[in-house]
Amino acid sequence: MVSHIDKLTIIWTIFSALVVILAAVVIVLTLGMLVGGSIGIPEIMLACICALIGAAGIIGFRAAGALKERKPWARTTIIVLSALNILQFPIGTAIGVYSLVVLFDVDVVEAFNDAPYANVVS
Repeated sequence: MVSHIDKLTIIWTIFSALVVILAAVVIVLTLGMLVGGSIGIPEIMLACICALIGAAGIIGFRAAGALKERKPWARTTIIVLSALNILQFPIGTAIGVYSLVVLFDVDVVEAFNDAPYANVVS
């Protein structure tokens, strides 16, 4: 199951990049409505929610890079993001369940705990 970590890195890199791009597009469109003068509370809330989703995408992108280097904090971050992704049916659910299955495997846990920098905060 340790060989699946590289696949997980690729999946999370692509997924996080798409999330950041989509959030940025919605924010830009919302700001365009602001310039046009036709913006209300729902549009402002949409922009704020997309900013939070974009921030989660950036965190996922960074954690995916660290996952390849077997940093323990990356495993924890991806576990949290995977649990949140389960709510995003169908693609987020598939990615979240696959990530949780891989990251809770005994061999993968040992691979992250046996890393030479497992106890070093970076």
